[in-house]
Amino acid sequence: MITMLLEASIPVNTLVVILLGVTGSIALIALAVLLFKAVSVLGQVGKLVKEIAPDIEIISGNVVDITDELAIAVPDVLDDVETVLGAVSVTAESASSVVSGITDGITSFMGSKRHKAPSQDNTVNQALGILSGILGLINANKSKSNKKKR
Repeated sequence: MITMLLEASIPVNTLVVILLGVTGSIALIALAVLLFKAVSVLGQVGKLVKEIAPDIEIISGNVVDITDELAIAVPDVLDDVETVLGAVSVTAESASSVVSGITDGITSFMGSKRHKAPSQDNTVNQALGILSGILGLINANKSKSNKKKR
């Protein structure tokens, strides 16, 4: 019997070129699928932007309106705060004077010769100072409510 041996040899360069060609083809197919999906996503993003654009314009208009209203209202609020703080300051000073006068009166009543007795005019002035502070607070509250009605 005759035995025949057949051999086939493929050069390494040819094998590498074939493998690179198959790998490149697979990569191109994957890239094409990826690009089609990216185009689809961009189309959906475009639709979403078109749908949202009117709402964004409305919101930006509202923000402008709010800032304009704040620009008008903040000075009035600061004026009211200043008025109230002034009235509170006057009231606190008057109350401090009254307490000091009462303390001096009690001290002189108990027999201490170091302090002089409070004068009647000083006590009346202190009471008037407290009343003016309270009236200032009431007037500030009334002017604030009148501004709100307008």
